[in-house]
Amino acid sequence: MIPNHRSIHPSSIQKPQFLQYSSLFRSVSSGHVLTGLQARPVLASSGLSVATLRTIWDLSDLSHDGCLDLPEFAIAMHLVDCVKLGFP
Repeated sequence: MIPNHRSIHPSSIQKPQFLQYSSLFRSVSSGHVLTGLQARPVLASSGLSVATLRTIWDLSDLSHDGCLDLPEFAIAMHLVDCVKLGFP
């Protein structure tokens, strides 16, 4: 189950986690956004189902451009972590 995504904003993610997500973003990004192809290995390594990851992507891609910028990526990773920890 995906946590209440309406309450997730990059500023609500704790700084240590945001810094971790930022570092990961920079390690796989070749610019200011991640394409689906770039993000796929990172998200797939979470072990979550494809359907869950698709939902997380859809909730995180706030600009609906098919890419994730750093704030959107941080939201996606935060949702991944929440699901893995069993948050409803």
